[in-house]
Amino acid sequence: MNNLFNRLDLYELVNYTSWDILFTFVALSVVIYLYQLWQQDMFKHDKEK
Repeated sequence: MNNLFNRLDLYELVNYTSWDILFTFVALSVVIYLYQLWQQDMFKHDKEK
């Protein structure tokens, strides 16, 4: 996907490699997933009260 964007001259990565993008998205996905689990647990406890 990165090569497509580069060919279309939408952007150019200067100090950020494709691996950096992958690790960033994986880290954000884990954080969002953990937040979702925490929220589901909080709402489950609220409904029990």
